Amino acid sequence: MSLIPDSIDKSKMVERQPFETFTSEFLNSLRTSSLPKYRIKLKVGTPIMLLRNLNKIERLCNETRLVVTRLANHVIEVRVMA
Repeated sequence: MSLIPDSIDKSKMVERQPFETFTSEFLNSLRTSSLPKYRIKLKVGTPIMLLRNLNKIERLCNETRLVVTRLANHVIEVRVMA
C-alpha cells in the first residue's frame, strides 16, 4: 500500500505570499500589548529590567533591575542594580 498520491489537486491549493511582500513600514506599524515598539532608544546610565530568566546563578532573572554601562552593535553591557 502506497501513501504517495499519484497526483495533486491544485484546485484546493492556496497561494501564500512570501514575506518579502510586507514592507518595513507595515511591519513597524504592527502593535501588540505584549511587545515593545520595534525601536528602543537606550543611553548609558538608563535603568532597564529583564523580562525573562537568563541565568539564575548570575542573578539575571525575570524583573532583575539593571543599568546600561556600555552599548555596542548587538550588545548591551549592564550591571545589576543593588
